Amino acid sequence: MAKPNYRAGSKPNATGRSDRDAKHVRLYDWLLNSAAYRDLRPVARALIVEMARLYNGRNNGEIALGEREAAIRLGMADRAAARRALAELQAHGFITPTKASSFALKDRSARRATEWRLEWQPTGGRIGQPEIPPTKAFMHWPKLPPKDV
Repeated sequence: MAKPNYRAGSKPNATGRSDRDAKHVRLYDWLLNSAAYRDLRPVARALIVEMARLYNGRNNGEIALGEREAAIRLGMADRAAARRALAELQAHGFITPTKASSFALKDRSARRATEWRLEWQPTGGRIGQPEIPPTKAFMHWPKLPPKDV
C-alpha cells in the first residue's frame, strides 16, 4: 500500500487532525447580522475581533484586556478611543467585566487589567467548574426603555 501524498505541513497529527492553521477566530453569522453589531463603530468592530483572538476555548471570563493593551492591539495611539470602544461593546452587550482593574496598587505583581467575558461564548468548563451557557445579551439590543406608569 502506498503512503498518502501529503503536502509539506499538512500531515495529520496523532488524533488524525491537521495542525496546520489550527488557531482561528470564529464570529458567527447570527452575531454579525445582529442589530447590535451593525450599530457598532468600526473601532469597536475591530476590537471584538481582537478580544475573540484572546479567547482560547477555556478562558472566557478571564480575558484580561485594558485600554492600553486594546489600543496597542488596534494599532492606535489614542487610549481614549480604545476606552470608548470597550464601553461601546459593553453597552451593546457583547462583553461584561468580571474583574475590575487594579492599577492603583503599589505592588507591581498585584496589578492587573480588567478581565472580560465574551457574551457569545460559554463560561467555565474547566475541571470542577460547571459550564455556563452564553447570555447573548447583544441579541436583545436595543433595550426598550421602561414604560412610565
